[in-house]
Parts: sequence; structure tokens; C-alpha cells
Amino acid sequence: MGKGENTKANGGYVHVKPPKSFRGQDYATIKKDLVKRGVLWEDEEFPANSKSLYFSKVDNTVQWMRPKELCKVPRLIEDCVTCNDLDPGELGNNWLLTACAAIAKDKKALAKVVPDHKLQEWDDKNQYAGIFKFSFWRFGYWIDVVVDDRLPTKNGELICCHAKSRNEFWYGLLEKAYAKLYGDYESLGHCYTLDSLVDFTGGVAERIEINSLLLNDEGRQAFFKRLQDALDAGDFLLSRVEANTGFTTLKLVRLLNPWKDREWTGPWSNTSPMWKGISVEDWEKMGVKFKQEGEFWMSWDDFLTYFTRVDCATSSTRRFSPCPRRGMILSNPQYMFDINSHEDTIMISLDQHDVKGRDALMDNINTIGFHVMKVEANRRFRCHVTGKLRLSSEFKKLRSVYGTKDLVRGRYVIIPCTQEKDKVGEFILRLYTPYKPAATELTEDAPIVSCPCIAPYRMVTTITVETCADLLLEDIDTTPDPFVIIKCEGEKVQSYHESQTHNPEFNFMATFYRKKPAVMHKKKFGSELISTGACDENGTETGERKELVLSAKDKTMNLAKTGKMIVFVRSSFDLAAL
Repeated sequence: MGKGENTKANGGYVHVKPPKSFRGQDYATIKKDLVKRGVLWEDEEFPANSKSLYFSKVDNTVQWMRPKELCKVPRLIEDCVTCNDLDPGELGNNWLLTACAAIAKDKKALAKVVPDHKLQEWDDKNQYAGIFKFSFWRFGYWIDVVVDDRLPTKNGELICCHAKSRNEFWYGLLEKAYAKLYGDYESLGHCYTLDSLVDFTGGVAERIEINSLLLNDEGRQAFFKRLQDALDAGDFLLSRVEANTGFTTLKLVRLLNPWKDREWTGPWSNTSPMWKGISVEDWEKMGVKFKQEGEFWMSWDDFLTYFTRVDCATSSTRRFSPCPRRGMILSNPQYMFDINSHEDTIMISLDQHDVKGRDALMDNINTIGFHVMKVEANRRFRCHVTGKLRLSSEFKKLRSVYGTKDLVRGRYVIIPCTQEKDKVGEFILRLYTPYKPAATELTEDAPIVSCPCIAPYRMVTTITVETCADLLLEDIDTTPDPFVIIKCEGEKVQSYHESQTHNPEFNFMATFYRKKPAVMHKKKFGSELISTGACDENGTETGERKELVLSAKDKTMNLAKTGKMIVFVRSSFDLAAL
């Protein structure tokens, strides 16, 4: 791991890697040289010509001009930055305009994309040299992209994204840096707003298809709260419409269309008479204003009726473990993590590269997804049989695939994969939990004994204690909190307690690599030893279910039946079979 810094996030710390310089162009080094020579920068890596604009045509009518040639007092960012006056220009990257409008309303996000913007302003003390720097999150790293400030124009008017105020230029320069990252301006037309917000924030992309939700009364309430929680956490929410043609509690949604080409005209629109029934005090509580062009309100029910999708870029940083790797499900990379509390929510994001070349953007990406399996409590090596599936993402031909799930205590394995078995690709897997998950990759198939003086492993056995029934405790009136200890060849694995029951359902698994295939003992405990049971059969490779009689010594030291246990046992002499 290279040098980096620790940043506090939600009570913990995450390691932040230093930004990489795109194409090896270091901002400070280049600017120092320019100032020394007294010249303005002309970027040879992204020249001011038609090739930087288009990959499919040539346009020699474009003139590249610097901001000082377009206005007298150019500014990178105005003191009161706003998203009210954005224009996508002739190049028409409206999706980028939407992303810019989102981060313009968030100072922290804007400062991440436009680092040290005050030091980059047109100012004599900043030693202007025609070079600007922007940062984008790409595949596990923040990347610094530097550009010169020559922008494409026709007849003295910018054809790229720009502010209508004419003297604010961060929109146009950011678009140029982003176009450089993708190869040219035309390639940006194949991108998505949600992906760009991930690039601007380093967050996780989630796409919610409204039509796929169960929207009964309870479902509508749950979805409303879900979006409310996302906004409270500082996430970015985007809504999209695609060809969908007297109260005590009012749920309204406040929306902004940065394109400003149309607004909602139904109930609760800007001119709706329904606002007359709301008191001035309630207006103030809700923050109702109609000053911003493109902003409007609508009821929650109408939102669910007319909108088809919500995209969420989760910008709040929780604990994560990045696992970059090059890529039959089980032949793929496997990543193990534990849930140590009774239940926790996990979020998983699987990302792949979408930059494949100037004319092949998004064409060669794979259809990707992932599976999460619950595995044995002592699993240390790669899985060779499918475990209990707890989460399967949708498989999509997108840059990012997202999934979330509430998981109970135990050990789990994530397996990222492509939908087609003959497709491979590079990916990054991000796991988010409320605590540090310490995800590790499983790389070895089985234990290896390298010293000839040590006996080799001969068999692998997986034991699942499924259920127990009719547990009896002598002279104890209370209901037990039983747990299981599985012992095999000196190794023991203990389950968590099951609360207040004589008939626990454990479904507790453990795998043992054995040098001497022999008897495997299981013990059952409450506040004291309840009973023991022994399994003297190894089972088959496909597995056998067995019923064990549990027993314990009574006061007369005689064995007495104290219950029964159902176990599932499978074994193989191939250590890489289970």
C-alpha cells in the first residue's frame, strides 16, 4: 500500500489513497515550468482540434478560445455558485449538466471535483498559466486530470457546457477534463448521469426501477422513508420519466429539472390552487419557494405514477474494503467477510471499466453481477460447492451493479461474476457496512503440508447441525439458551446462542481438514453441559442427513437421553471438493 491519509467517517477511519496523475501529467510540475518560462499551457495530450471533439466526424469551424478572450474578468467558481444558469451548449451533454447541477448544490462534493479552486482562480497572486486541475474517482482511485483552458467556440459563443453568466468557467473546464478522460467530447454522449456522479463523489450507484417495487400502502411508505433517509445522509437522487403516460398527512416531493425545458403542471405545481390550503407557517417549515427556475413540487402518489426510475449516488462514506482484481461462478474470485452483530445491513457495489477506446465506449463492457453466500463458520479456503445464497444482484450490462441486504450473524463469501462464462474483465468490488468488515480474498483451494515430517491432510468434512429437539435439563426449570460446539481432530468451532428454546434451529456449519478420518464429536451446552452426541460416519461427497441421540450422565452417572439432533455430513478425499 502506498502513502495515503486517514479520513474520519462515521466514527471510524478509512484509508484514502493519494490521487494519481492522468497520463503522468502532474499539475504542480507543469505549472512551475510554465510560470518559469512565462507561457500559457497547450496540452499536447488533448490538443485543441476536431479530434478532441469528435471521433465520428471532422468539424473545422470550431475556434478554441481562452476565457480571457471571452470575457474581461473570468472566474473559475463564483462566490455564490448556483445551478440555475447552466447551458449544455451545442454539444448537448444534458446528462453532464444534471450531474453538475447536483454537485453545485453540495460544497464538499464540488471541492472534491475542483480541488483548491481558490488557488486556481484567475488572480495575479496565483500566477495564471492556462492550466487547470480536476479530480475524478475511477476504479478505486482519485485521478487528477489537467487541461489547458482553451474551450471550443463558434462565432465567439461556447458550444460546450457553460454558465449563462458568461464569466464562470468551471462547468466548461470540468467537461473538457471529463472528455479528456474518455477520449473526446462525443464519447461523453454514451455516458450516464449516475455514473458521472459516482466519478464526482466516489460513491455507490443504485438504480431503483419504480415499476418493480411493491407499491401497496406499506410499500409506498417504506420507499418514501428510504429516499428521505438517503437525502438526510447527503446522497444524490435523480428521477427519470420514460413513456409513462381534506388530509391529515401530506407527502410532497421537491424536484429540480436543471434543463428547465418543462415542469409539472398538475396538483401541487407552482400555480396549483391547492397551495392556498397550506398555512404560511407550514410553507416555511417545508421550505416552499418558487424562485428557482426548473424547481417544482408534486404529490408522492403522482411521483410514483409518472416517474419510472430513481437513481441514487450514495456519497456518505461508510467502512469499505476495496478488492481490485482481473476476472462457472465458483471459479471466480471469492471474498470473505463476517457479520459479528445479531444483524447488519450491507451494501455491495461491483464496478467495471467502461472506457474501452474512443469509438467503443460501453460497447465492450460485460453483463456483470454478484452472489453472496453464507458459508461455514470456520471457512478459510475457497468454496468448491455453492453455499446458502443470501443475495443475488441483478445482472446488467452497466458500469456499476448494486445490491443491499440485511444479514444475520455469520461468515459470508461474495462472488463477482459475468453472466457469460467466457467473458473476463477487470473489476473493483466495494463492501459497505456500519463497521470495519475486514474483507479478505480466498486464494487457496485447500491446506498444504510442505514438510515431509508432518502427516498430510487426507479428507475434508463439512458438518451442518441443522436442528435439535426435546432438549432436557435435569433439575433446571428455566428454558435454556443452547449453543453448539463441534469438535474434530482437536479443532472446535462454537455457534452463537439460540435464545430460550428446547428446540433450536441452528443450521450451523463447520468444515474440517482431517489427517485421521475418525469419530467427530458434538456437544450441546446451555448454562451448563446438556448433552453430547457422536457421529461415527463420514457421510458421502453429496452428503447424508443423520439423526443423533443426545445423552448426558444423570445423578447416578448413568447415561440418559436428553434430546436428539439432526446433522448433515458430507466428506471427500479430494480436499478441493468442498
